[in-house]
Order: sequence, then C-alpha cells, then structure tokens
Amino acid sequence: MKNIPTADLNHTSYVPSETEEYMNKRQLRYFENRLMEEKRELELKIQRSIRNLKTLKSESPDIIDQSNHESAIHRELKNLERNNTLLNKNRNAILRIKRGYFGFCMITGEAIGIKRLNLIPATTMSIDAMRMLENENQMFGYNMAS
Repeated sequence: MKNIPTADLNHTSYVPSETEEYMNKRQLRYFENRLMEEKRELELKIQRSIRNLKTLKSESPDIIDQSNHESAIHRELKNLERNNTLLNKNRNAILRIKRGYFGFCMITGEAIGIKRLNLIPATTMSIDAMRMLENENQMFGYNMAS
C-alpha cells in the first residue's frame, strides 16, 4: 500500500470498480476506511443512547406519563441493541480485512461483489447464498426476521 497515493485511499476520491482486480489493496483500504467511519458513528450513537437512558427518569404518578417513559426507555434500548449488533458486524468485517478473507462469502467462498459490499460493507454472504439460506428457512418454516 506504500505505492498508493494517500488521496487514492480516501474513499471520497476513489470508488472501487467491477473492472479492476477483486479485493486489491485499494479496494481493501477503501472498505476499511468506510468501516472505520461507520464504527466511529456507531460508537457515538451507542454513547448517546447510554446517556439518554441515564437521563430518562420518571417519577410522575400519572399512568400516561409512566407509559410514555417506559416507551422511551424501550425505544432507546432497542436503538442500543441494534447499534451494538451493527458494531459487532462492523468489527468482524474489519477483522476479515486484516485476516485476508473480506469480500468473500462465508458460505460459498465466492466473491460477494463490489456493488453489494458498497451497499452493506459488513455483509458476509453473497446474494446467491442469502437466497439459498432464505429458501431453506422457508422450506423448514424458520423466520429469518427473528
């Protein structure tokens, strides 16, 4: 990566292309930068949720106020849970870059593809693997959303 100009590594000036060698150094650096940015954003959201939870206090005897308070706590906890899940996926993607298997499907071993990685950089499966998994789950009656 020493031969690549720093400006080229900044994902605002470089966008991976389907025509170049798959998961070359520039692409890996691009996705690592994106994932690091997303990691920082998720960490800030988690900190914000924790602060919000600490400040949510209700000592109102009114049942509606108590209900609103509980709803706010529930909503903040869901945000915290979602962001923690996304952060874990993000960290795992960064590890995959460092270990040399980022961009390849964890089920089939095939390339995930630049377009899909641009949409969901932390993804671990190709579209074909996702469809196969969804079909299996439907066949056996599993709910993917749970």
